[in-house]
Amino acid sequence: MPGMFQRKRGRLAGRIAERVRADGAVEDACASRVAESALFAELLRVQGALPGVRDEVLAYLHEARPGDEGSRILREAALGRPDRTRAAGFSAAFEHGTGRRKQRLLRTVFALFGLIPFDDGPGVAYQEQAVWTEVALCASNILHDHAHGRSDPADQAFLVSRLATAPPGRVWQSNVFAHLLALHALHTFQVHSPLMAGGLTGVAAARRADGGVPFITSQSVFITAMAGTALAAAGYAPEAVGRMADWIANRQHPDGGWGYCTATSQTDVDDASRCLTFLRAVDAGRYAGAIRRGEDYLAGMAGPDGGFPTYVAGHPPDVDMTAGAVIALSPYWDRHAEPLGASVDFLLGSGRDDGTYERSWTLSESSVINRVVEALSCVPEPGPRVEEAIRASVWRLCTTQNGDGGWGQEPGADSDVLSTAQAIPVVVRHGPRPVAERAARWLLGRQHDDGGFTSVPDQVGPRPLPYDFPVLADVHALLAFNALKTLGPSGPNGAGGRGIGTAVRQLPAFYCPFPPAAHPLGDRADAQSLAWMHRHRLCADDGERARMAHAGCGQLAGRMTPAARPDLLQIFSDFTLWAFAFDDEYCDEGPLGERPGELADTAVRFLRCAEVPERPVYGDDRYGIALRDIRRRLDAASSPAHGRRFVENMRGYALTEVRKAGFVARGQRPGLDDYTLVRLYSGGSMVFAELVAVVNGCPPPPGPDEDRRVRAITEAAALLVDWATDIMSYAKERERTGDGFNLIDAVRLEYGCDEDEAFERAMALWDRVMTLFLRLRSRLAVELPELTAYVAGLAQYIRGVIDWSLETDRYGFYDGRGGRRAFRPGGWRDTPRDDSHEALPIPSVAWWWDHDLAAPAPAALHLTIPTGPSGLGTAAARTFRTTTAGPGHGV
Repeated sequence: MPGMFQRKRGRLAGRIAERVRADGAVEDACASRVAESALFAELLRVQGALPGVRDEVLAYLHEARPGDEGSRILREAALGRPDRTRAAGFSAAFEHGTGRRKQRLLRTVFALFGLIPFDDGPGVAYQEQAVWTEVALCASNILHDHAHGRSDPADQAFLVSRLATAPPGRVWQSNVFAHLLALHALHTFQVHSPLMAGGLTGVAAARRADGGVPFITSQSVFITAMAGTALAAAGYAPEAVGRMADWIANRQHPDGGWGYCTATSQTDVDDASRCLTFLRAVDAGRYAGAIRRGEDYLAGMAGPDGGFPTYVAGHPPDVDMTAGAVIALSPYWDRHAEPLGASVDFLLGSGRDDGTYERSWTLSESSVINRVVEALSCVPEPGPRVEEAIRASVWRLCTTQNGDGGWGQEPGADSDVLSTAQAIPVVVRHGPRPVAERAARWLLGRQHDDGGFTSVPDQVGPRPLPYDFPVLADVHALLAFNALKTLGPSGPNGAGGRGIGTAVRQLPAFYCPFPPAAHPLGDRADAQSLAWMHRHRLCADDGERARMAHAGCGQLAGRMTPAARPDLLQIFSDFTLWAFAFDDEYCDEGPLGERPGELADTAVRFLRCAEVPERPVYGDDRYGIALRDIRRRLDAASSPAHGRRFVENMRGYALTEVRKAGFVARGQRPGLDDYTLVRLYSGGSMVFAELVAVVNGCPPPPGPDEDRRVRAITEAAALLVDWATDIMSYAKERERTGDGFNLIDAVRLEYGCDEDEAFERAMALWDRVMTLFLRLRSRLAVELPELTAYVAGLAQYIRGVIDWSLETDRYGFYDGRGGRRAFRPGGWRDTPRDDSHEALPIPSVAWWWDHDLAAPAPAALHLTIPTGPSGLGTAAARTFRTTTAGPGHGV
């Protein structure tokens, strides 16, 4: 781990440790919030109490700039600018899994400001809820009844009995929102009650320095458990961590659970899960009693479907709570195997197709994904459903990462610290390394000089209103830093980690009706290419050179050109190695893969070296000197015309790699058409297609681009090669790069399908192009018989690449050397899946079918660009539909 990262992590951990009090607690002040400030100002107005305090609260509201719509509506209303139309629309649009209760509370608050009318109907049941929910809903019933001239003595008695338990001058149960709503209700029947005076004093004392009122006065138990877990994992301040654990153990309630602070009597699954996890991480033996009681508490909260509620057993389950309980109970899996199995089924059943889950207590997609993926990662024998759920969530994070490297609370939102910090552990442990590295750079760049972080809030309560404990940005950032520490040099999961690609996929069978062949000198060519590699110092380091030794470049060249002259075979083998090394060091896995400007500078240099065979131009450019060597040998073994043509094709190769780097730099993931156009040239596919002909001794006539039939079949062969290697390298690329430039990635993005369906669609696309290739070959055999050998070479190019790809360590293993297997070959098939003569709905290549005599008349291709974000930041996906051209429509 670089020293700078260690220093930043240490500064952050030190900042959190400094907040630990002598008794072990970490306390933080909840930031002021518009909702409670507005409710308090209105209460002071109707009570005619504390006018100076009210002025200070109104001054806060004047300066407040809330980030959510509900708070903005309340602010305007509290300042005398009610917008009833806007409020009615917001209230009507709000939905939540807890149904009528949350809608009722929101409507009650809006009604207190005249934004919407009070409901005239039966109240909601409030017994057997969380204690503050009982009080808030009871208050709501009283207020709605009062507005319509009714009263219920039982409701009034219940409210008074609960408020009477608050210590003098303190906020009841530390919940300012519930207390204020109760005081508004109390105002309707006991205006001058001592409970009113004590309540007003307690809320006034809870105000923050800016004059505003918070949602709750404390979250000390939750924050201490979270901070302690982060510090313990960092190995920092063990003495302070010990005090924190003692403090948490001593705050356990008689039922075995924990509440969010010391002032509340209500326990909940979230805090119990966090505290149990923290105590076990510190010292499972020392805290064995507390751990066992907490374990029993959680086990008793599980519902029959495996889901866990937040507060009360038997209540509707919550995804976030269930994930936390699974994490906390996972070390005791044998004792709770059956209910935990049901919990896992509940989580799997709660996942959406796009890898997301319902956000109940948070605004950030990544927050719930983080908890669920961690829970699923605890399953001892995960199975394919678990693996696919993890893949779907990781895919969601990869495809919604913003161009700057961070994540917002939902796709398209600006990056923020909490959302990014909670995404990082997932992508580090299960995703592609470049995604994690971009996220790390973004997060490190947001650290303040004092080591801390600032973020928009992501906790909500009562939903949908956000509230903020600023220290949580530091805590989650440290948890992210702890995960980043495991980002080893060989990939995000290490050499043997259980990454996203755990399951070894069996590839689909290929339809490729060409016979296999191999050059007898392929092994010798490979050995000589490796010596040539060392001579020119290609590849980034010795480790990469060792990996290249497993690729088999000579065998690949020999399979593509099984009858080549030995000298041309060697040139071809050397160029194959050059292309792989260049891609690895500079493009796909190299640092310039997301720096198009620097990559363009590099490309200009090596191209100039190849353009000038007479003398070295840039003697320090390893790849330029090696490419010049290939060009000079090609001139001598074939002809200078072919050497010049080789350099021109290389120019297209280099330009496309720069464009691809631009996509990565902007955080864009390509749709199928953008991907196809880039992929047709990236990696040198068209360079290889023409070199195959030269090495075979049967190049096309001069100016092959002038005959569109020849150009169509050449491009089709190159794309078939591209798509075949994408299908076989998908697992490796997903783990090592994850930039979206793979056929499976593009198909998933284009059609919104899962991985299995993407493979099926990809093979159908591949077969459609293969059958076109066969029809074009038949046409050229009649119309241009002099090109029969050239076309046969293209067929061997396709078959040779597939045969090599199925056997090479480069694609077959994640590390390219024989470690974890990335796929199992799927064999061959005799018939295509799709032999339609219709042009593919990919505009950049649809013109090929214009030269297919069996194809129907071309239809117009209309491009529809989705308006929402579809990739890593800015939308790059394209969705196509084929329609028949009518009046006013062109192609």
